[in-house]
Amino acid sequence: MDQNQDFIALCPFASRSPYEVWVLPLRHASSFEKDLREPGRARSLAGFFKSCLERIENISKALHIVVHTEPNLEARGWVAGSWQTIADDFHWHIEINPQIEEEHRVLGSEGFYFNPIPAEEATLVLRALSPGGEPAE
Repeated sequence: MDQNQDFIALCPFASRSPYEVWVLPLRHASSFEKDLREPGRARSLAGFFKSCLERIENISKALHIVVHTEPNLEARGWVAGSWQTIADDFHWHIEINPQIEEEHRVLGSEGFYFNPIPAEEATLVLRALSPGGEPAE
């Protein structure tokens, strides 16, 4: 959908909801908190994230936003030696799920989702919207 020098936004294949967008760092990082400590990274994400939100808000103003980051490995309760490769295995990301009730249904208690809009189509729609809401030129 969009990209800057540090981050990319995409509509993932087999999205759970229409126009679901993931924002990911272009270089590998497992921890949201540690990655954004570097100079310039938080500002880069803030501007890019705002642009993504402005596009998505043209589809729906109701959003669920989830930040997926590595678990706190210093918390009590972890089995010693577990999660040793989490820094290599996990890539932090942000999920943005617009709430479009007529287009999104959970089927039964099994947690199956019905999304009638393919990721490729959602990407084209979102890419065509400028962050201000007007069609991009």
